[in-house]
Amino acid sequence: MPDFFQLPAGENFVEVAGVTVNSKGHIFVFHRGKHPLMEFDASGKFIRSIADDLFVTAHMVRVDAEDNIWTTDVGAHVVLKLSPEGRVLLS
Repeated sequence: MPDFFQLPAGENFVEVAGVTVNSKGHIFVFHRGKHPLMEFDASGKFIRSIADDLFVTAHMVRVDAEDNIWTTDVGAHVVLKLSPEGRVLLS
């Protein structure tokens, strides 16, 4: 499926660092582009970008049992825990 993800106009994935899925089947793609953390529904439709200004160099993304989003950023040397709504809970 070469065109599974429905990216916003002008957007491309750049060096994808990680992909994970939450309990709702939403897919999170963490990459090194302009909007590093992107959320898609199970059909690949773009939902939102999350916390664009927090990331320097994407490295890893995971979702925990409570749908919190965990990221590591090798450029900023930080691990972040984000709420399902995208608020920083821990750094």
